[in-house]
Amino acid sequence: MKESTRKDSTRAAVSKALHSISELIAPRMSEDMLLRINMQNLRTAHAVSLVIAILETLTLFMSVNSKYRTRNVVNSSFCAAVCIIMFVLTHKNLREKYNDLAAVLFFWFFYVLMVIWSLMVSSFNYFIGRQLTTFYIVVFCFTGFFYLRPVIGVPMILASYYAFYRVLYAVDGAKDVVVVNTALFAVLSAVILIIRYRFKVTDLRHSDRIEKLNSELKHLSHFDILTDMQNRRAFDGNNSSYIGRETTVIMCDVNDFKYVNDEFGHATGDNVLKMISRCIKENITDTDCYRYGGDEFLIILTDTSDEEIDSRIAAFRNSLPLIPDTDLRLTVSTGYAHGTPSSQKELDVIIKLADEEMYKEKVEYHKTSPFRR
Repeated sequence: MKESTRKDSTRAAVSKALHSISELIAPRMSEDMLLRINMQNLRTAHAVSLVIAILETLTLFMSVNSKYRTRNVVNSSFCAAVCIIMFVLTHKNLREKYNDLAAVLFFWFFYVLMVIWSLMVSSFNYFIGRQLTTFYIVVFCFTGFFYLRPVIGVPMILASYYAFYRVLYAVDGAKDVVVVNTALFAVLSAVILIIRYRFKVTDLRHSDRIEKLNSELKHLSHFDILTDMQNRRAFDGNNSSYIGRETTVIMCDVNDFKYVNDEFGHATGDNVLKMISRCIKENITDTDCYRYGGDEFLIILTDTSDEEIDSRIAAFRNSLPLIPDTDLRLTVSTGYAHGTPSSQKELDVIIKLADEEMYKEKVEYHKTSPFRR
């Protein structure tokens, strides 16, 4: 028993460790999060390539009279050309229709060519006894300014350091290079890459969680939970969208709703409201419809003829089912009015007219059903 428990604990620990490593190297992300990271990398590459292109162009002019003119001109021209091409490609992708695959390819194209350039410059500087700072600056620039996905970035960084060492080894056996220091720089670059990417993913996750909570709160504040219809607050927020358009306001009220609640209970009354909501959405409109009061609904139609309105209301009435567990069919009173409001005040007038038409129908209904008022 103890042996089995120990094995289970070991498996759980190994599983947890593997999960942690997986989260570091290849954290789980939504497509939207990955897209935002790629776009940020592309925007950074757009700015960085412009700055480097300007600096290398200035260096190119200053290299004309230098001792190693030909070499310096070749190096500066290569870097400036790479950066100009990158600037043009990123500018086109950002300003026109964004392509995520192209953004990733552009970025790694930029990284590989800049590493090649830094190897050219650093190997030459090493040959003439100068510092090897160019390669380190380029690598730390990419790990410090960009967000490289560790599962790809770490192998690329380590491969870059390996290539760096092999190039220097080809010059003179890398006799002036401290291998341990180079390895430490490689590990440090990889660690910085992983930590920055992890912080970025965590930040995006928190942002997504906040956005989701805000969206849920907005939904709760603008939708009626029982009927899943927009509520009066949502209508107040949407008022401006109806101004200046030919608008029809339909008011709908459930007949005998108080009788249903008193006779069959509030649970049945809630089911009635749900059924009314469903029938409105299926037969009149599923967008601009609101639970306006207790058993009162407001529906907005735009650019709709009287014939179409009458047809939809008729279909709505015919779709009303029996009240659950009874032989009584649901009935409603409706009224509508239309116009082209130029202000909130005029829209309110149209709503009032529709409400009055509904009330007239409600009065006629009660004349034929006086026992359930």
